[in-house]
Amino acid sequence: MAKNLIITNGDSAAEILRAAFGGYDVLPWRDVLHEGPAPLTKDLHALSSIRAQYLSATYSVELKQTIGNFKDRDNLLRDWSKFESVVLWFEHDLYDQLQLIQILDFFASSQQNCDSIYIVQADEYLSEQNLEEIVHFDKLRKPLTSEQLNLARKAWFAFRQPTPESWVGLLKNDLNSLPFLKSAVQRMLEELPSCISGISRTEYQILHLLDCGVLQPEKLFSESQKMEEAAFMGDLFFSIKSQD
Repeated sequence: MAKNLIITNGDSAAEILRAAFGGYDVLPWRDVLHEGPAPLTKDLHALSSIRAQYLSATYSVELKQTIGNFKDRDNLLRDWSKFESVVLWFEHDLYDQLQLIQILDFFASSQQNCDSIYIVQADEYLSEQNLEEIVHFDKLRKPLTSEQLNLARKAWFAFRQPTPESWVGLLKNDLNSLPFLKSAVQRMLEELPSCISGISRTEYQILHLLDCGVLQPEKLFSESQKMEEAAFMGDLFFSIKSQD
Protein backbone atom coordinates (compact mmCIF):
# COMPACT_ATOMS: atom_id res chain seq x y z
CA MET A 1 0.00 0.00 0.00
CA ALA A 2 1.32 3.44 -0.96
CA LYS A 3 1.69 6.10 1.73
CA ASN A 4 -0.84 8.42 0.14
CA LEU A 5 -4.23 8.06 -1.53
CA ILE A 6 -5.98 10.04 -4.25
CA ILE A 7 -9.73 9.61 -4.78
CA THR A 8 -11.17 10.93 -8.03
CA ASN A 9 -14.16 10.65 -10.33
CA GLY A 10 -13.29 7.83 -12.74
CA ASP A 11 -10.69 5.88 -14.67
CA SER A 12 -9.62 8.59 -17.13
CA ALA A 13 -8.77 11.09 -14.41
CA ALA A 14 -7.28 8.29 -12.30
CA GLU A 15 -4.89 7.30 -15.09
CA ILE A 16 -3.55 10.84 -15.45
CA LEU A 17 -3.25 11.36 -11.68
CA ARG A 18 -1.52 8.00 -11.26
CA ALA A 19 1.08 9.01 -13.84
CA ALA A 20 1.53 12.47 -12.33
CA PHE A 21 1.79 11.41 -8.69
CA GLY A 22 3.69 8.14 -8.59
CA GLY A 23 3.74 7.87 -4.79
CA TYR A 24 -0.04 7.64 -4.52
CA ASP A 25 -2.62 4.91 -4.71
CA VAL A 26 -5.46 6.21 -6.90
CA LEU A 27 -9.08 5.23 -6.32
CA PRO A 28 -11.61 5.99 -9.10
CA TRP A 29 -15.14 6.28 -7.70
CA ARG A 30 -17.00 5.02 -10.82
CA ASP A 31 -20.64 5.78 -10.05
CA VAL A 32 -23.18 7.95 -11.89
CA LEU A 33 -25.20 8.89 -8.84
CA HIS A 34 -27.68 11.15 -10.61
CA GLU A 35 -28.92 8.09 -12.49
CA GLY A 36 -30.96 5.46 -10.66
CA PRO A 37 -31.73 4.89 -6.97
CA ALA A 38 -29.68 6.20 -4.05
CA PRO A 39 -32.00 5.63 -1.08
CA LEU A 40 -31.15 6.02 2.58
CA THR A 41 -29.45 2.83 3.78
CA LYS A 42 -27.85 1.67 6.99
CA ASP A 43 -24.31 1.83 5.58
CA LEU A 44 -22.15 2.23 2.48
CA HIS A 45 -22.22 -1.50 1.71
CA ALA A 46 -26.02 -1.57 1.49
CA LEU A 47 -26.10 1.39 -0.91
CA SER A 48 -23.29 -0.06 -3.01
CA SER A 49 -25.30 -3.25 -3.44
CA ILE A 50 -28.28 -1.27 -4.72
CA ARG A 51 -26.10 0.81 -7.01
CA ALA A 52 -24.30 -2.24 -8.38
CA GLN A 53 -27.57 -3.93 -9.30
CA TYR A 54 -28.85 -0.79 -11.02
CA LEU A 55 -25.66 -0.12 -12.98
CA SER A 56 -25.33 -3.75 -14.01
CA ALA A 57 -28.89 -3.83 -15.35
CA THR A 58 -28.68 -0.43 -17.04
CA TYR A 59 -25.27 -0.77 -18.67
CA SER A 60 -25.30 -4.56 -19.26
CA VAL A 61 -22.29 -5.11 -17.01
CA GLU A 62 -21.81 -8.46 -15.29
CA LEU A 63 -23.37 -8.14 -11.81
CA LYS A 64 -20.76 -10.18 -9.97
CA GLN A 65 -17.98 -8.05 -11.42
CA THR A 66 -19.80 -4.82 -10.55
CA ILE A 67 -20.41 -5.96 -6.96
CA GLY A 68 -16.74 -6.94 -6.70
CA ASN A 69 -15.59 -3.55 -7.97
CA PHE A 70 -17.75 -1.74 -5.43
CA LYS A 71 -16.53 -4.02 -2.65
CA ASP A 72 -12.88 -3.32 -3.48
CA ARG A 73 -13.61 0.41 -3.71
CA ASP A 74 -15.44 0.52 -0.39
CA ASN A 75 -12.80 -1.55 1.39
CA LEU A 76 -10.05 0.82 0.28
CA LEU A 77 -12.12 3.80 1.42
CA ARG A 78 -12.63 2.20 4.84
CA ASP A 79 -8.85 1.87 5.14
CA TRP A 80 -8.27 5.58 4.49
CA SER A 81 -6.78 6.24 7.93
CA LYS A 82 -3.86 3.92 7.08
CA PHE A 83 -2.61 6.50 4.59
CA GLU A 84 -0.48 9.48 5.57
CA SER A 85 -2.71 11.68 3.44
CA VAL A 86 -5.87 11.44 1.31
CA VAL A 87 -6.46 13.94 -1.51
CA LEU A 88 -9.87 14.27 -3.16
CA TRP A 89 -9.71 15.44 -6.79
CA PHE A 90 -13.13 16.44 -8.13
CA GLU A 91 -14.60 18.71 -10.79
CA HIS A 92 -17.43 21.21 -10.96
CA ASP A 93 -20.13 19.13 -12.67
CA LEU A 94 -23.07 17.29 -11.09
CA TYR A 95 -21.47 13.87 -11.64
CA ASP A 96 -18.45 14.82 -9.52
CA GLN A 97 -20.28 16.87 -6.93
CA LEU A 98 -22.54 13.95 -5.99
CA GLN A 99 -19.56 11.64 -5.67
CA LEU A 100 -17.81 14.25 -3.55
CA ILE A 101 -20.63 14.70 -1.05
CA GLN A 102 -21.01 10.92 -0.74
CA ILE A 103 -17.34 10.50 0.09
CA LEU A 104 -17.28 13.48 2.44
CA ASP A 105 -20.36 12.12 4.22
CA PHE A 106 -18.45 8.88 4.77
CA PHE A 107 -15.52 10.77 6.30
CA ALA A 108 -17.86 12.88 8.43
CA SER A 109 -19.53 9.77 9.84
CA SER A 110 -16.24 7.92 10.46
CA GLN A 111 -15.66 9.73 13.78
CA GLN A 112 -11.94 9.92 13.01
CA ASN A 113 -9.63 12.89 12.77
CA CYS A 114 -9.74 14.22 9.20
CA ASP A 115 -6.67 16.46 9.41
CA SER A 116 -4.83 14.32 6.84
CA ILE A 117 -7.52 14.80 4.16
CA TYR A 118 -7.19 17.43 1.43
CA ILE A 119 -9.41 18.51 -1.43
CA VAL A 120 -8.79 19.79 -4.96
CA GLN A 121 -11.91 21.43 -6.43
CA ALA A 122 -11.32 21.99 -10.15
CA ASP A 123 -13.37 24.05 -12.55
CA GLU A 124 -11.95 22.16 -15.54
CA TYR A 125 -12.16 18.49 -16.55
CA LEU A 126 -9.33 16.50 -15.03
CA SER A 127 -9.44 13.83 -17.73
CA GLU A 128 -8.67 16.47 -20.38
CA GLN A 129 -5.43 17.64 -18.74
CA ASN A 130 -1.93 16.54 -19.65
CA LEU A 131 0.69 15.69 -17.04
CA GLU A 132 2.04 19.23 -16.80
CA GLU A 133 -1.44 20.72 -16.48
CA ILE A 134 -2.65 18.24 -13.87
CA VAL A 135 0.34 18.98 -11.64
CA HIS A 136 -0.49 22.68 -11.96
CA PHE A 137 -3.94 21.95 -10.50
CA ASP A 138 -2.28 20.63 -7.35
CA LYS A 139 -1.87 24.24 -6.23
CA LEU A 140 -5.64 24.18 -5.53
CA ARG A 141 -5.12 21.58 -2.81
CA LYS A 142 -6.49 22.71 0.54
CA PRO A 143 -7.09 20.96 3.88
CA LEU A 144 -10.59 19.61 4.31
CA THR A 145 -12.64 21.72 6.71
CA SER A 146 -15.36 20.93 9.20
CA GLU A 147 -17.65 23.29 7.25
CA GLN A 148 -17.20 21.18 4.13
CA LEU A 149 -17.85 17.97 6.03
CA ASN A 150 -21.00 19.33 7.68
CA LEU A 151 -22.35 20.73 4.42
CA ALA A 152 -21.65 17.51 2.52
CA ARG A 153 -23.40 15.46 5.18
CA LYS A 154 -26.48 17.68 4.97
CA ALA A 155 -26.41 17.61 1.16
CA TRP A 156 -25.95 13.84 0.89
CA PHE A 157 -28.85 13.26 3.29
CA ALA A 158 -31.04 15.66 1.29
CA PHE A 159 -30.12 14.02 -2.03
CA ARG A 160 -31.20 10.60 -0.79
CA GLN A 161 -34.67 11.64 0.32
CA PRO A 162 -37.60 10.14 -1.64
CA THR A 163 -38.92 13.61 -2.54
CA PRO A 164 -36.97 16.74 -3.59
CA GLU A 165 -37.99 19.22 -0.87
CA SER A 166 -34.80 18.77 1.16
CA TRP A 167 -32.66 19.03 -1.98
CA VAL A 168 -34.42 22.29 -2.89
CA GLY A 169 -33.95 23.47 0.69
CA LEU A 170 -30.17 23.28 0.33
CA LEU A 171 -30.34 26.41 -1.83
CA LYS A 172 -31.35 28.38 1.28
CA ASN A 173 -28.04 27.46 2.95
CA ASP A 174 -24.55 28.90 2.59
CA LEU A 175 -22.95 26.53 0.08
CA ASN A 176 -19.73 28.49 -0.44
CA SER A 177 -17.45 25.93 1.22
CA LEU A 178 -18.24 23.59 -1.68
CA PRO A 179 -18.29 26.22 -4.45
CA PHE A 180 -19.72 24.02 -7.21
CA LEU A 181 -22.46 22.40 -5.17
CA LYS A 182 -25.09 25.10 -5.85
CA SER A 183 -24.97 24.67 -9.62
CA ALA A 184 -25.06 20.89 -9.18
CA VAL A 185 -28.18 21.10 -7.01
CA GLN A 186 -29.85 23.34 -9.56
CA ARG A 187 -28.94 21.08 -12.48
CA MET A 188 -30.34 18.04 -10.71
CA LEU A 189 -33.58 19.89 -10.03
CA GLU A 190 -33.86 20.72 -13.73
CA GLU A 191 -34.33 17.01 -14.42
CA LEU A 192 -37.67 17.15 -12.63
CA PRO A 193 -40.73 17.72 -14.86
CA SER A 194 -41.32 21.41 -15.53
CA CYS A 195 -44.49 22.81 -13.97
CA ILE A 196 -45.12 24.49 -17.34
CA SER A 197 -44.23 21.87 -19.95
CA GLY A 198 -44.18 18.67 -17.88
CA ILE A 199 -40.77 17.66 -19.25
CA SER A 200 -37.21 17.83 -17.92
CA ARG A 201 -34.43 20.07 -19.19
CA THR A 202 -32.77 17.16 -21.01
CA GLU A 203 -36.04 16.20 -22.67
CA TYR A 204 -36.60 19.82 -23.71
CA GLN A 205 -33.13 20.00 -25.25
CA ILE A 206 -33.71 16.78 -27.16
CA LEU A 207 -37.04 18.00 -28.53
CA HIS A 208 -35.57 21.39 -29.43
CA LEU A 209 -32.72 19.78 -31.36
CA LEU A 210 -35.03 17.35 -33.12
CA ASP A 211 -37.19 20.31 -34.16
CA CYS A 212 -34.04 21.94 -35.54
CA GLY A 213 -33.39 18.88 -37.69
CA VAL A 214 -30.70 17.17 -35.61
CA LEU A 215 -31.61 13.51 -36.07
CA GLN A 216 -28.38 11.50 -35.77
CA PRO A 217 -27.98 10.10 -32.20
CA GLU A 218 -24.29 11.06 -31.91
CA LYS A 219 -24.97 14.59 -33.12
CA LEU A 220 -28.00 14.87 -30.88
CA PHE A 221 -25.86 13.98 -27.86
CA SER A 222 -22.99 16.32 -28.70
CA GLU A 223 -25.26 19.27 -29.47
CA SER A 224 -27.23 18.73 -26.27
CA GLN A 225 -23.98 18.75 -24.28
CA LYS A 226 -23.11 22.11 -25.81
CA MET A 227 -26.29 23.48 -24.20
CA GLU A 228 -25.04 22.52 -20.73
CA GLU A 229 -23.04 24.75 -18.39
CA ALA A 230 -21.06 21.65 -17.36
CA ALA A 231 -20.90 18.14 -18.79
CA PHE A 232 -24.06 16.23 -17.95
CA MET A 233 -25.10 12.65 -18.66
CA GLY A 234 -23.10 10.04 -20.55
CA ASP A 235 -23.93 9.09 -24.10
CA LEU A 236 -25.43 5.71 -23.18
CA PHE A 237 -27.89 7.09 -20.64
CA PHE A 238 -28.65 9.96 -23.01
CA SER A 239 -29.62 7.45 -25.69
CA ILE A 240 -31.96 5.76 -23.21
CA LYS A 241 -33.46 9.14 -22.31
CA SER A 242 -33.92 10.14 -25.93
CA GLN A 243 -35.83 6.93 -26.66
CA ASP A 244 -38.30 7.39 -23.78
